[in-house]
Amino acid sequence: MNKKQTVIIFPIVIVILSILISLVFVFKNDSTNDQNTIKNEKNTENTENKEKKETNINSKWPTNELALLLPIPDNELDEVYDYSCDYYKGIGIDVNCNDRNDYLEYIEQCKNKGFTYDIKSSDVKNGGLGYSSFFSSYNKDGVYLLIVYDDGDFVYENGDHTNKNYSITIKGPITCNLIWEKGHRSGMIPQPNTSTGFIRSDDGLFEAMISNMSHDDFLEYIDLCSKKFNVQFKKVDVSESYDYSDEEYQATVDELDGTLSIGYTGFSNVIIRCI
Repeated sequence: MNKKQTVIIFPIVIVILSILISLVFVFKNDSTNDQNTIKNEKNTENTENKEKKETNINSKWPTNELALLLPIPDNELDEVYDYSCDYYKGIGIDVNCNDRNDYLEYIEQCKNKGFTYDIKSSDVKNGGLGYSSFFSSYNKDGVYLLIVYDDGDFVYENGDHTNKNYSITIKGPITCNLIWEKGHRSGMIPQPNTSTGFIRSDDGLFEAMISNMSHDDFLEYIDLCSKKFNVQFKKVDVSESYDYSDEEYQATVDELDGTLSIGYTGFSNVIIRCI
């Protein structure tokens, strides 16, 4: 190759190499931009889903003082109920879940919030009451928490199954003065030795919810009723307790035309019921 040819070819090679290098950078940048775009779109999608989920949860979660004592579940909320009455404040929250692990995880979150007093739980399935497991406890201020898990195996009369869910019930302490009205049954059932509580009574039901009644007083009260009605109270299996009691006793009392049940639900709270 002569000198003239070399002078002509060399600039051409330089130009071709410059073009190739430019193309490499262009394709690389395009590829990087595409990857970044995809990554940003995924991040945006995840953020939107997260915000949508949090908005959905927060939009249903109650904002009263009782609800603020509890952690907000990661699962989707179903229904919210107001159980408040003249004697105490209360709310109920149904939460859809994937499995029992969600229920157990939420229990631990509630313990971390201070619900560690008079803990009671059962994993004995009770189809009659429609639950598979339950957990109950109080916090230091006497606020009551009940969490009931349903594994979806309960069948209604029409053949429908329940969904997997857990139900949260939280109630404030009873602080009202006990007025033992003298009705058909309350006139015969002994009045507990406490000044705090209330009774609800009609023709088919007598119910008294008592607070500030120690476990020793609870046992003494059962003995008092046993002697008054001359009956022997039988201890009820906790898994069959209608009130998820720590300890419950029942007896059929002819004078009352029904079954008298007395249950200790923890934190010096007692339920007396006659049906």
